[in-house]
Parts: sequence; structure tokens; C-alpha cells
Amino acid sequence: MVELLQMRNEISDMFNERKMQGRAEMRGMENKIVELNYKITIMLGSEVRSEIEKLRWVTTRRGLAAIGALATVVFICLRMNGSNKKKKEADASSASSTSTSPPAPPPAPTSGHLFEIQQSPASQ
Repeated sequence: MVELLQMRNEISDMFNERKMQGRAEMRGMENKIVELNYKITIMLGSEVRSEIEKLRWVTTRRGLAAIGALATVVFICLRMNGSNKKKKEADASSASSTSTSPPAPPPAPTSGHLFEIQQSPASQ
């Protein structure tokens, strides 16, 4: 009987020891999962940040290129407009220096013209 009680205690101790080992393994596994989750979160966060930073640089470069292209187009348009004015002025000055007759006066308005000044009967 004593041997039976002793075996029972030994078996109970073995079960308790196995439960404790199981709990320790479970805690160790949970700690590994938490650590892995933390590493994944850090890796993904840093990758996302680096991708965002790359996208910022690409957007900045494209914006600067667009502003530069716009400035170039405006500059070219202004230069062309200025050269057209100079050409017209040169043509006008050469035309006036070559012709000796004065320019023709504008034609007189005909009756019924929209902008003809009508005199009141009292002033006639």
C-alpha cells in the first residue's frame, strides 16, 4: 500500500512537472511570437518609410522639372514676342524713311454710320 501511495505521488509529481514544462514552452513560444511580430513591424515600418521617402524625391524631381519646363516655355515666348515687336518697329521705321508722302487720312464716315456724331437742331 505504501508503494502504491508512493507511485501515486510520483505520477502526480510527473504530471505537475509536465504541466509546468508545457506552460514554460507556451510562454517561450508566445515570447518568440511577440518578438517576431515586433521585428516584422519594424521591418515593414522602415520599408514603408523608405518607400515614402523615395516617392517624395521622385515627386520633387518631377515638380522641379515641370517648373523648369514651364519657365523655359515662358522665357521662349517672351523672347519671341520681343523679337516680333522689334521686327515690326524696324519695318515701320524703314517704311516711313523710304516713303516721302504722308500717310493717307482715315476715310470720312458715311451717313448712317453708327458712331457718327449727331448735332442737335439748336446748334445748327
